[in-house]
Amino acid sequence: MGKFTTFILTTIIFALAFSSCNKEEKGTLSLTFKAEFDGQPLVMFDDQDYMGNQSVQFSAINFFLSDVALEKDGVETLLDEIQLVDISATTPGAAENGTVVTFRDIDADSYDRLVFGIGVPDRLNRLTPGDFNADHPLSNGAFFWQNWNSYIFSKTEGLMDTVGNGTFDLGWLVHTGSAIDSFGNLNFDAYRRFATPMRVDIRDDQTTNLTFRIDYKTMMQENGIPFDLKVKPRNHNPNDTARLKVYLNNYPAAMSIEI
Repeated sequence: MGKFTTFILTTIIFALAFSSCNKEEKGTLSLTFKAEFDGQPLVMFDDQDYMGNQSVQFSAINFFLSDVALEKDGVETLLDEIQLVDISATTPGAAENGTVVTFRDIDADSYDRLVFGIGVPDRLNRLTPGDFNADHPLSNGAFFWQNWNSYIFSKTEGLMDTVGNGTFDLGWLVHTGSAIDSFGNLNFDAYRRFATPMRVDIRDDQTTNLTFRIDYKTMMQENGIPFDLKVKPRNHNPNDTARLKVYLNNYPAAMSIEI
């Protein structure tokens, strides 16, 4: 082998080794959200036993997922500011698979925990749909509450068979959102922040999967007793937030996490 050929091969090997040593190690995080009712996958418009002889159906479940970040040594690495997550599965297969939210190009590392919010953080909730481009999640006017000066943070909606005769004769809903008065005071804060109790490892060229199950039987009760939707089917009144507070405070008990 000639000296020139040896020089070329040596140069190539050195370049490849240098490139490999300086390659940024990046991984992917995948979050799957699944709706359940009493521990079973929740399919929209399937009958669910509720209270006494009453049955309910769910027609829509969605919420804003915000300020998703990985934390290490008290420092947060923001993955995404906000997006709308819809877990309104219409088939058993879709309910079992859940809704997947993916974050790419994350520095490979061992993080202390994942943190995220359900709802719209106050800095964004002070804005209106007109402040955002058409492709932004917060440009959707259907999720803005003019009377509350707030976005609708989550929508849980459905129907009820109030007498047990198989006819779903009553529509019901639980809409959460903060209440900001005309002076800019935050009178009711519906934003909730959560953190995983376990470490999250992001590995180079690999996907880390976390699954969040939210049980809506647990969400829709107070002290173990189902919300009386027949008496109070519409829950989105800024002057009556007692049930909304219960609903929001049920998240820790209703949400489970698995790797």
